Amino acid sequence: MSWSDILMLQDSGYDIGSHTMNHDNLDELSDEQAEKEVVDSKKCLENNGVNTVRAFSYPFNGGYENEAIVSKIAEHYEIARTATDPLAFLDSVHGKYSIMGWSHDSSRDDYPSDEDMLKRFVEVVESQSEYNANGKIKAIPVLVYHNIGYESSDYKSSIGLFE
Repeated sequence: MSWSDILMLQDSGYDIGSHTMNHDNLDELSDEQAEKEVVDSKKCLENNGVNTVRAFSYPFNGGYENEAIVSKIAEHYEIARTATDPLAFLDSVHGKYSIMGWSHDSSRDDYPSDEDMLKRFVEVVESQSEYNANGKIKAIPVLVYHNIGYESSDYKSSIGLFE
């Protein structure tokens, strides 16, 4: 995407979040390197016109259980997301800096056709109902996609799936 594409999404109401500068696993970096990845990625977005960077996403799920990393993220972002489970439980001990998400496209090996993947998507979205009752929302699906339309990636979603 170009910066103008990203700004068009922002102007259309999308939240643009940070995902580090180099997509490194934060658990594999020194504290200083991890801080640089977290802070500089937000600055880069802001320097290119993204005026409200509130959310952070952990590459490879690395760092969401590291107190020092989570503290640094909390200084600069309102929320942060990782990707390990289909449902994010809102009363989680991980709190708002480790919101769980589901990398829908990572399930492609288990659901090879778009039809199978769509059925799994519906199953996951509907699964929240058992936790949400009496006007209380306790769980929500947070869906994560990578490389839409790129067939050469491990994490991939076909454009046809969205259609």
